[in-house]
Order: sequence, then C-alpha cells, then structure tokens
Amino acid sequence: MSGVGFYINGPGSYATVDLADGLDIVADAGFASIDVSASKGERVLNSSDYSRDERAWLRSAASDRSLAIEAVVTHLGLADTILSGRALDLPGAIDVAEDLGAHLVLVHVGRRIQDRDSELWSGAVKLFRQAADRAGPRGITVCLDALSAEFLTASPESVNRFLVEVDRSNVGWNFDPAMLITSGFDVESAVSILGRWIRHAHIKDVRGRYPDHEWVIPGEGVLDHSAWANVLRRIGYHGVVTAEVIATIGSESPKWPLEYAARTSHKAIAEEWQ
Repeated sequence: MSGVGFYINGPGSYATVDLADGLDIVADAGFASIDVSASKGERVLNSSDYSRDERAWLRSAASDRSLAIEAVVTHLGLADTILSGRALDLPGAIDVAEDLGAHLVLVHVGRRIQDRDSELWSGAVKLFRQAADRAGPRGITVCLDALSAEFLTASPESVNRFLVEVDRSNVGWNFDPAMLITSGFDVESAVSILGRWIRHAHIKDVRGRYPDHEWVIPGEGVLDHSAWANVLRRIGYHGVVTAEVIATIGSESPKWPLEYAARTSHKAIAEEWQ
C-alpha cells in the first residue's frame, strides 16, 4: 500500500479527541490510512485495557470511512521497561495489530544508560526477536522506532547493528526524517545505511536542534519535504508515509485543533507523496 496516513491517537498527539470525531476529521482531510496507539494513547506497559469490542469497533469505524489501519504504536521505551523489571508487552501489541488488521507494530527502543548499555542492548534484542517470532506467522512486521542521541540506538550505524543482531526477516525501521535532522544526522546519509530496513515513515516537523527543539505540524518547520520524498523514491520505497503531529506536552490540551493539523499536514505531505 502507498499513500498518506495520520497518526491519530498517540499520547503526544490527539488521544483526548473523541475517536469517532477524529476519524471523520482525518478522512475528510484526505488521508488514506491511520496509525493507532497500542494502548489507547496511554503510556502503559500493556494493551489489555484495549478490549476486543473496542478493537472491533475501531476496525469497523475506520473501514466505514475508507481508512486502512497501517500501524500500531507502542509508547514506553523498551530499554526503560527492562530497567524497571517489567518489560513492555510486545505480544499484546501484536495481538492488537492482528485484531485491527494492521501489518506493522512500531516499538520505541528506549534510552541509553551508559553503565548498563550492554545489558539493555542484549535484553532489547532478545525481546525484539521474540516479538518478531510471534508476529511473523500473522503477517506482521516489527519496526524499531526511532533514532535519537539519547536512545539506545543513537546513530544510523547502531540501528543497523541492532536489526542485524535481531536477525529476523520481519523486522524493520520506522523512518523519521525530522528526528534525524534534530539529532544532527543527514537524511540521505542515514538512508544510505538504513534504506533496506525502512518499512514505514513518520513525518513530523521541527524547529531547532536537540535538545532545544520544538515539534510543529508538517509544513510549518524546517524539514525539506521534497528531500525526504526524493530519498524514499530513490531507494524504491512505495509504502505509506504517516503524518505525526506532536501536539501536546504532558497533559496539556493540543496546541492546534485536529482539523487544522490534519489539513495542514496532509497538504504538506501529499504534495510530495501522491
């Protein structure tokens, strides 16, 4: 599948918006697909509160609006949950993806803790591999998300090493060009290393550099949208690119109405990717 999607209910985006209303807004803006939270927009370990009835409703409601459900996204960092002694419930997220008809699960790798990096790395690789083994027979790919100076995978080279060590055919990387430039990496150079792993893309926008940066709606920051689109075309990527609007910090109300964020981000992305 190709086209433009919208990440509708992440904890940093529009999880507080009524989901039926949100689906209407996203469909009306012209999007073809959605990414959804594995835990209803909550930063929690498991997805068990996301009932089967709720999953069935969401799958039906998206279909009624001609929206495919592309990816299911987890939130807590995998390495952080290993440190806590209670690992992120990746099997539960895979079950959510299967119930929703999604073919991708996106997993944040979590933060570095320098004196424990080796332990966290091996633990994260093991859990990622187990998740891939569970997901494979269901036709689901597990994607590492994403890359940042503070993450366990802090560079394109380390993302590549992580996925090589996982050593499963149904793993990949969620391409996030704004995260790359904010962390000081050149998009084209990063894709030269990681292009073979790209299975999905999150397109946010940004002003400034890490750690003094501000996430903004795609089309209102410094990201060169034609540049990332051209890079993806050169490597033969034909999949979905999904708008990710970071609209809240903590429990604050969204900075922008969903209607405005959806229209603006769709215009910026669809001009380059349709």
